[in-house]
Amino acid sequence: MINKKYLGLFLLVSILFIFGMTIPNNHTNDLQLLIKGFQEAQAELSAYYLHVGIPYQQIKEEQLLAKGNELSEIFHIPFGRIERVNKEPFYISKGKWRNNTEVELQLKKINENTGTYLVIKVTGNHSLKNLEADYQTFYKKLQKAHINSKINTCIQGKINDKLDNVGQYRLIQNLLNKFDAKMIEELKTDLVTSVSAYSLRFGQVIQTRGGQMNIQVATHYDSLHNQTILTIGTPIITIEY
Repeated sequence: MINKKYLGLFLLVSILFIFGMTIPNNHTNDLQLLIKGFQEAQAELSAYYLHVGIPYQQIKEEQLLAKGNELSEIFHIPFGRIERVNKEPFYISKGKWRNNTEVELQLKKINENTGTYLVIKVTGNHSLKNLEADYQTFYKKLQKAHINSKINTCIQGKINDKLDNVGQYRLIQNLLNKFDAKMIEELKTDLVTSVSAYSLRFGQVIQTRGGQMNIQVATHYDSLHNQTILTIGTPIITIEY
């Protein structure tokens, strides 16, 4: 039986595909901008996430395992297995790179007409320097696999202090000001504050029904550990925050 978190991930990437698309341009400094903003927020790194989710090739069901294993070899993780989601075959493989960076590859057979959907996740927590190294490794392996998709990047960390809603919103606004970003939409509840914005300084752009966005910042208070959790992502946060 496939784990529910995989279904959630596929739902997320499907929403991104249906309602938005990544528009490439010539900027190449997105990762450095994100890291600099995170450092200036004086947050302690908890984890970073690199994510690619794209419609992939037309593959017959009997070819799914071989294609999945071919991709797993390129991304230097063990061969995987076939499971099923709603009777549709689903390839899953997991492995690790240096510094215990986790890599997960999923290839889902949607149907005969739409082909497959490919998801690759890279998750680490060693250091921001290691994030840069993993990003370069990930990019090179994507090129080797002839995958030209942009990389969604998220950084999550903690601030050892309780920030109330006003303080969290001020933190988010300060970050957006450093990015020269214009707010597109916001979500404010008792539990979480999230702002999506657009900045000319970031190269990737998500085109949604509400317009263009390429940076998202979110915060929430962790009462158990008395910490404020900060998550920033470009062009959008693709993890739970």
